[in-house]
Amino acid sequence: METLSRKLIITIYIIFILIQSGFAQKPNWVDDASRRKLFDEKTYLTSFLIDSDVEKPAITAQTKDLKAFAQEQIQSLLQIKLDQQVNSQSLPYFLVDKKEWIVSVQTIIQHQHYYDPSEKQLYVLAYLKKSDLQQKYVAAKAQYQQNITKTLEKSDGKLKQKYYKDALKTCLEGFADLRKLEFMHWALATLTSVAPDPKGIDSYKEKLHKQLTKIQQYKTNDLVTVANHLAQCLSIKVGSLDKPVQLLNFSYRNSGINSQFSRKFRQVLKAALNKKGIEVAEVNNAILYDAFQRNAYQLKGSYWEDANQQQVRLVTVLEEGSSGKLLTSLDVYLDQGPLRQQDIRFKPAQYQKALAQIKIFNQNQSPTRGGLELDVWTNKGKQNPIFVQGEDVKFYVKANKPCYLRFVYHLADGTTVLLLDNYYIGANKVNQVYEIPQVFECAAPFGLEILHLNAQSRQFGNVPTQRVEGYKVIMGGISEFLKSSRGARNARAETKVLITTLKN
Repeated sequence: METLSRKLIITIYIIFILIQSGFAQKPNWVDDASRRKLFDEKTYLTSFLIDSDVEKPAITAQTKDLKAFAQEQIQSLLQIKLDQQVNSQSLPYFLVDKKEWIVSVQTIIQHQHYYDPSEKQLYVLAYLKKSDLQQKYVAAKAQYQQNITKTLEKSDGKLKQKYYKDALKTCLEGFADLRKLEFMHWALATLTSVAPDPKGIDSYKEKLHKQLTKIQQYKTNDLVTVANHLAQCLSIKVGSLDKPVQLLNFSYRNSGINSQFSRKFRQVLKAALNKKGIEVAEVNNAILYDAFQRNAYQLKGSYWEDANQQQVRLVTVLEEGSSGKLLTSLDVYLDQGPLRQQDIRFKPAQYQKALAQIKIFNQNQSPTRGGLELDVWTNKGKQNPIFVQGEDVKFYVKANKPCYLRFVYHLADGTTVLLLDNYYIGANKVNQVYEIPQVFECAAPFGLEILHLNAQSRQFGNVPTQRVEGYKVIMGGISEFLKSSRGARNARAETKVLITTLKN
């Protein structure tokens, strides 16, 4: 009996040694073909990473890092899918900051890892089941619908008691939930590829606006009157703000493309906000733009023409600058007739052409890899900047890791310029702001222009260019160029800024 026990112990020990020596079978998901079969792209969003030359003492720390990178890739994939749906005519529009919702998926991302001691390789798989995310969004959608219904009842009760300010504050809470509901419709459409019924949002939109006008009537035929009404509602809701407000240009149909109306409305709204004691701060030092954003609220918006093109619906959102947290929102309406008489254009020039260019840049994006973070902005900020004839356009960039940068500027006439290529951000320049030496003067032709920035840990391949008026103009189509810039499998990231140029 004692001999049998000794043999059993020896056998177990040998098995243990064999496992530690690398004879344990690799899980199926390590193999590319098997993984694609187990986690098909129709059902899952996945990220698969491998790290080589990993010593045993470093396994725990390396696994933690790879899981974080894999999770980041899935969040980046979700961001890309949302961006690729921008301005699809069959989908609703949203103005809520996507970051909050993309970060929220962390709770349902799952991980697996495997270490091969014989090859000293660490494998990490992160995966998100789309149906789990869909279920999460469906539940959130139902909650926001319920919130709006209760808010309308509460606001109406306050109004009947003649507590007008309380009724208004409560009504604006409903608009904030409406913005979140719009995003849920958008996100669900992205996951299911089935356009939602806009009536599901329109009914809540109409009820909220009807309640708002019951509380406080305003004339819709004058731009200044509408701006004053908007400023008054915001001041009643938020009271005295402890930080200044960064007022962004309102873009057409939430496309990031601006018009003459965008510029005019910002001027009028800024004056209205100042009258209500709400300080509007401008970007005076682009080098310190990061700090400026963190220490200010963001007031942004968008506008849509109604079906008969008689009115414009202006959607306004106030957010915390550092976190993107939604503070309040409201919709107001403006008659188009009086502004048409002043020859103020609502629709951006060559809008469809500009929209097509945005979609080209949004297609086939590669997710962020390797924890590389990249940011770029102009001397007028990052979101919806407008430059007018004669103004200088300057660019600034910051990266969190050593990397090579490729700066491309797409002009309104379709020309694509290679500003800088393989510019190296060394360890001594990490997390520091770098000003791109090239400066553009805003000139005709006017319209949408795009700065596209790619970063990766290895050098980019050569791009065929031709010298035109001192600039390196990229030869061939922009789609082919983007494919060549996105093909690398090393640490990488990309971002862009949409710029509207207007005649003065």
